[in-house]
Amino acid sequence: MSSFGWYLKRLQTMTPSEVAWRARDTVRDAIDRWRLSSGAYPRVPEGAAGKASSAPPFRVTSVPVGAWIGAAGEPIDTWRTALLAAADELLEHRFSFFDLDRRHLGDPIDWNRDHSSGVAAPMSFAPWIDYRDAKTAGDAKVVWEPSRHQHLVVLGRAYRATGDLRYAREVVAQINSWLDQSPFGRGMNWRSPLEFGIRLINWVWALDLIHEAGVLDDRTAARIREAVYLHLLEITRKYSRASSANNHLIGEAAGVFVGTAYFDDLPGAGAWHAGSREIIEREIFAQTYDDGGTREQATGYHLFSLQFFLVAGAVARKLGSDFPDAWWQRVEKMFEFVAGLVEGGSLPMIGDADDGYVLDLGARGTDPYSLLPVGAALFERADFARLGGSGEW
Repeated sequence: MSSFGWYLKRLQTMTPSEVAWRARDTVRDAIDRWRLSSGAYPRVPEGAAGKASSAPPFRVTSVPVGAWIGAAGEPIDTWRTALLAAADELLEHRFSFFDLDRRHLGDPIDWNRDHSSGVAAPMSFAPWIDYRDAKTAGDAKVVWEPSRHQHLVVLGRAYRATGDLRYAREVVAQINSWLDQSPFGRGMNWRSPLEFGIRLINWVWALDLIHEAGVLDDRTAARIREAVYLHLLEITRKYSRASSANNHLIGEAAGVFVGTAYFDDLPGAGAWHAGSREIIEREIFAQTYDDGGTREQATGYHLFSLQFFLVAGAVARKLGSDFPDAWWQRVEKMFEFVAGLVEGGSLPMIGDADDGYVLDLGARGTDPYSLLPVGAALFERADFARLGGSGEW
């Protein structure tokens, strides 16, 4: 638990309006706890549950199922070998992240545990869990990382590449087990809106990648839609503000933008989508300087925020409602800033960092050399291509 001195210093940085906002949040959480204990929490209205066969509003890829079955030669052979090796590990529930190497997380996966220390995270009312208290809650980052569900995209990509239904079925099985173990409003996985946003993005990508597999039944589709609705509701009620409005706000808005674009017929989706778009359009200028550097002045969070903007931008283009030219020009500036930092060697570690990334599309976004080819393709920049790596994104 953080010391009294930490809370006092944090309080001294807040404006009176932020103090009032946080006080209102405290009252809201108390009311929510009472509602949750009485079973009166929100649900998707009857008739809005949807069907597994519903056509997606957009597709995350144009790659046909089984595209790599008969393909041969480099670089496809290398990509396929690496992808299937990673996906096969996930079929066995073996994960590698932070200090864990091929760690078996259980069968089914234990989604509410710090698998590094072995501490089981509490399943009490989520907003009142002190996630900074590692003795009782475990290391929050280690608990949250598997539940970001970035690895489901790896499984989805493996299905897309090969047509092997094992990978598609595993995506559905893991989402089901997560829903079984993560009741709304309880436990660490309902503690942070940023985590909700990242999870939504990865659910959309993974589910769309396996859409043709036909492994999602109506019951599971309804469970997922209800969970998506609750994720969207919680983020939009709890957007980060004031001194907390940094990369968290960008990630939260990106999650809502992507989630409402894909599940566009959920109640409230239209208004939530418009609101998240407004935040994304505003925050790229509010949180970066004219040279493209982030105001957090942390290279790790620069890459993290850039990925959220790229995902949102890609979805906007899929929807035929692109962001303004000035917005994309600032994205290009963010790439220029990265290019400038790596021009003379490796990316310098400036400021805070937590190895956060958004999607696993063959290279995690913590590596600037794998991210720069995206900028090269988007903006036809030979200098980005020269500095970039294999371009596995």
